[in-house]
Amino acid sequence: MPSPPRLVTVTSDNVEDACALRVRPDQDGLVKPVAWSLAQAYASPETAWPRLIVDDERIVGFVMAFLDVRFHPGEPDDRPRSGLWRLDIAAGQQTRGYGRFAVEAVNDELRRRGQTRTTVSYVPGEHGPERFYRKLGFRATGELSGDQVVAELELTDGSARIRIPARSSRQVECGRPGLSASRGNSLVTAATATASAGRASGWSSRSR
Repeated sequence: MPSPPRLVTVTSDNVEDACALRVRPDQDGLVKPVAWSLAQAYASPETAWPRLIVDDERIVGFVMAFLDVRFHPGEPDDRPRSGLWRLDIAAGQQTRGYGRFAVEAVNDELRRRGQTRTTVSYVPGEHGPERFYRKLGFRATGELSGDQVVAELELTDGSARIRIPARSSRQVECGRPGLSASRGNSLVTAATATASAGRASGWSSRSR
């Protein structure tokens, strides 16, 4: 019986294979390479949480969370947030549920760390991942990061509870993890917009 997918750390034994991970050619302009993400993780070890998605000993994707980042450091009531920074599913491994698995794994890690919400940002529109995130329980907060929508999922011990914060639209001017002003932190192909929540197809988070 095949084992379920799992997350593993990036090591000297698998880093070369990790950097060789590629999305589909039509997605190249929408995602940062894994090597780029690992360089950012190296430069920000206190913020980045990178992991490989492995299924049956094959690397099928890459996910990286951000931890305890303040989006509005100049505001006294600003709270640290944690959430999804990057998500890459390899070409040929898309539409198999690995995207949802990765999001849920990040949620579990954040719960373990005592967090109560998962944050993500994405470009809205026909080819964006809004439908995917909404099926997982994420709801827009009313904030914007450049041209991106900021969304959050409230976490409970074993499940997600939908929460829509009552706040007006505001512009987030921040280049920190999880909030990119260029091309979108989370991007998705048209296939994902019509897939079920358990079949995330070809989407990847990025930030500058």
